[in-house]
Amino acid sequence: MKIKIVCYFALCVMLSCFYMIMSQENNIIKDLQLKNKEYHFVVNFTDSVKNLNWDENDALRSIKSIEIDNSEFFNEVKFQDSTNVQLDSIQRLYFSNSIFHDNCFFDLLFYRNNFNVENCIFRKNVNFTYSSFEAYRIYFEKNDFRGKIDFDTSIFRKVLDVKNCIFKEKVTFDYSIFDTLVFFNQSKFYDTLSFRGCSFSDRLRFDQDTLPYFLDLSEITNVGREIDLINTYPPLFGKCELNLINSDISKIKFQIHNFKLWFPDTISYDVKASIYEDVLKNFLDNGFTESYEIIDKEYSELKFLHRNTWFSILSNYTQKYWWDYGYKKERVFLWIVGFLLIFTLITATSIKGTLDVYKICFIEKDYTEKIINSTGFSKFINTIRISFLYTLILFFALKLDFHKIAKTNICFYYILLVYVVGIVCYGFILNIIAGK
Repeated sequence: MKIKIVCYFALCVMLSCFYMIMSQENNIIKDLQLKNKEYHFVVNFTDSVKNLNWDENDALRSIKSIEIDNSEFFNEVKFQDSTNVQLDSIQRLYFSNSIFHDNCFFDLLFYRNNFNVENCIFRKNVNFTYSSFEAYRIYFEKNDFRGKIDFDTSIFRKVLDVKNCIFKEKVTFDYSIFDTLVFFNQSKFYDTLSFRGCSFSDRLRFDQDTLPYFLDLSEITNVGREIDLINTYPPLFGKCELNLINSDISKIKFQIHNFKLWFPDTISYDVKASIYEDVLKNFLDNGFTESYEIIDKEYSELKFLHRNTWFSILSNYTQKYWWDYGYKKERVFLWIVGFLLIFTLITATSIKGTLDVYKICFIEKDYTEKIINSTGFSKFINTIRISFLYTLILFFALKLDFHKIAKTNICFYYILLVYVVGIVCYGFILNIIAGK
């Protein structure tokens, strides 16, 4: 306990020494630098500053920057609640090339100065909640954040610039206010990035960033320009799940290739449908035809399956595999060829039975001359040829002459099946022609 008390006052003593030395030399301190140090105790910077007689010390009030460089902190670092600390004169807070082994607390701060963090490693959580950044620039570059980062309910009056950083855990800016540009560049997110309920007066832009597995852009209704997600990379595995619930989707610019729309299990069909329709309009307005197609297919499937009946499920599978919800109409012709081949083989096994039920004169004559009076390979070829012609006539017949039906056995129902399938294919062909 005594060791901790001594360590607690170490930082105060160090700051006081700067004042004493500079006062004796009648000079002014411009930069407070803490370099090449190891701290094995809790560093509470704010309390240390409070213990100094800041108001009466001209030397302390003249400090223009605080720099922590090439240092290592093995316990917690606290820099909190600056409203009770006179730091108005400080123009820059700079952390560089340092390692923080424990949790860091920078919350409840009112930054009137530039805030830079470069080449640092944070092994545990970092907390910036309820802070106000009034400086010209808030800059994070080449940092490795291995714990959770929390900026919730903060205010950013000037540019937030995050470059070449790694975020291993969840990063949240929930319900924060951004008065100007927010820029992420070449950073990597491995877990979650959340801007739920944020307000953007200007623009949120990502440039060559690796997306997290979950991106929360829900409840965002106030966007000055846009949220730009175009120039991004997908997560290491799969796609980024994107939450757009209760947001102004028209202000979010993205293509679906790197994303998958996310919905909680409890959400209603109407809310889902509304989001899909807004996303489709977004893609249509921006000319993203491939993304429009992907989402339109998903929405079509949703509309079929939400009814949860055997007919709707069957209809969905039919639309999906028959012609890909209308986006691959050429599949219809492949299905026609497939049906003709299958029906030809079936007909070949019972050509005599089908002719007995529904006679086609020239086919029956050909059957008598070519099949009954032939043997071996020649008989096989003739059977296939005649079966194909018979199937072709039934399949593309606009009208089936039921007066020719001799009997209603299993062959009759087979003939009826071929005819009905052919009529259905006719309908899809007409749809394709009308669409052109």
